[in-house]
Amino acid sequence: MNEKKKAARDEKARLAKRKRVWRIFAFALLAALIGVAAFMRRADPVQEKELEEYLLSQVTAEEVSPLYRPVLIYRAKQVSSDGVYAAGAWTSGVELTHRGKKWLLTAAHGFPADMPASGYIYKRLRPLDKTMSGSVFAVFDLNGAPAVANGDWRDVVMCEVGKVSDIKGFFPIGGEKRDQQSDVHPRKDYPALLPSVRSIITGKWHEVIGAVTEGNKGIPTILISGWFRKGESGSGFLDEKGQLYILRGSGSFSPDEQSKMSAKEKDFAVLFGPLDVNAQK
Repeated sequence: MNEKKKAARDEKARLAKRKRVWRIFAFALLAALIGVAAFMRRADPVQEKELEEYLLSQVTAEEVSPLYRPVLIYRAKQVSSDGVYAAGAWTSGVELTHRGKKWLLTAAHGFPADMPASGYIYKRLRPLDKTMSGSVFAVFDLNGAPAVANGDWRDVVMCEVGKVSDIKGFFPIGGEKRDQQSDVHPRKDYPALLPSVRSIITGKWHEVIGAVTEGNKGIPTILISGWFRKGESGSGFLDEKGQLYILRGSGSFSPDEQSKMSAKEKDFAVLFGPLDVNAQK
């Protein structure tokens, strides 16, 4: 009887230690992700041109989804007398139609708090429109509230398409506010995860290798294999059920982290989703 009690205590201690190790790993990983995603480059004409050329070289001619369209978002710098904007390529996004209106989904860190208020326009990537496809009128979190500092945006925002407006930055410098309870799960320990997701820009499939759950927020952070450059944040991915995910950023595992996650590659990317979006054709 005593041996059974001792075995039960040992097993309980082993599980508690394993949970502590994973929690330490979770916070280390989240800290790295915050650093990756929260960094937003300053406008640079060479980088802006490179970003546009790079995305055009990656986009597939195939229509990955009739509901979600890849776009390139530009940060407007000035307006000429005839109303034409001079703008630089800034970040990626997804255009969709919801209740008869066009919206964009993108990463919240594309609107950093230390950036001056600016207008944002966008072009569809497949094929790249010669003129702007639309502009951002207002930005909201996923609950429909205006996106502001200290809001509940979880690094994903919905942008209402309409007349171009000056948008004040709100994403806090230093990263996303998050709950204290976080856990990392390899995919084998998280049965709800589907095995892969597909980029709506490239059409390529990427293996899902795990997830980070953050308290009771409800939207897990999905980890996939692959590396994505600055400016691809905000782009969309679909799983085999057609559910939408938004790219946040990329990072690299240490050898120990790669082993714990049973990951084939050291490079990973971070997605938010699946998002409950009622998109229409």
